[in-house]
Amino acid sequence: PPALSAAGRHVVVVGGGDTGSDGVGTSWRQGAASVSQIEIMPKPPADRAFDNPWPQWPRVLRTTSSHLEGGERRWNINTVKFLPSESDPGRLGALSCQEVKWEEKGGRLVRPVPVEGSDFVLKADLALLAMGFTGPEQGSLCPEGSLKPEAGGRLSKGLYACGDAVSGPSLVVRAMTQGIATAEKVLADFAKGELAGLGSASLAVVDLAAAGAGLSLTGAQA
Repeated sequence: PPALSAAGRHVVVVGGGDTGSDGVGTSWRQGAASVSQIEIMPKPPADRAFDNPWPQWPRVLRTTSSHLEGGERRWNINTVKFLPSESDPGRLGALSCQEVKWEEKGGRLVRPVPVEGSDFVLKADLALLAMGFTGPEQGSLCPEGSLKPEAGGRLSKGLYACGDAVSGPSLVVRAMTQGIATAEKVLADFAKGELAGLGSASLAVVDLAAAGAGLSLTGAQA
């Protein structure tokens, strides 16, 4: 198939982080007709907030050289659905979007709430997905926004967690390190017979962002 190119296209980048920035710059350099970048999270402050002191990673607005090449950036925007092209229903024509406000709980953003009457459509015949990760879905396994395993990633018999599901959004090298430690814990538990009786395909590793380390444990046979 021909190489994918943004040349002459109306590009929407879904996601406001570094990967999204790369998509913006590459689209302009390939000759895009227009480029927009949308992000569901709120716009970061220009300077460090009081609750974000050094040496924590500074949660501030970043404008890269790619952004300086042009295009529109918008925050608090949720992508509702992809719309087909009117001239060719088999191709992308636009994104249906809406503005959101974030509910807070205990100083943390917990849920985006649609703003009534804020729906709009962005013309797009190329969408680049560069979405980040805010945390695992809350529930009985994860009541507080992140999983809290024992050392080595064990949550319960046959269930392990590592990567962003435990640490929150972080670097892939940290996920890889956690993945290796979790794999070692799985092997140690298996060698001690602690996984006996689980049967086939009943070992689960949650959020294996550490796949970059060459690990593939989800669904492995115990």
